[in-house]
Amino acid sequence: MKKLLLWVLILAMSVSLIMVFSLGGCTATKAKIVFVSDREGNLDIYTMNVDGSEQVRLTNNPAAEGGPSFSP
Repeated sequence: MKKLLLWVLILAMSVSLIMVFSLGGCTATKAKIVFVSDREGNLDIYTMNVDGSEQVRLTNNPAAEGGPSFSP
């Protein structure tokens, strides 16, 4: 089950990145990635710069969050 969830998250992240770049919404100064991680024990939504810096947890509750996306 964890492997399936991991592949779904990887696919969702890939689609999100493709959409950001194809819409021209990504520049070196404002580019962000939104992703889901279970590093705190349950699924939470995070953002980070495209170089991996400035990771910020956006959600923090017992419910599992998923399906993050950006909107201009």
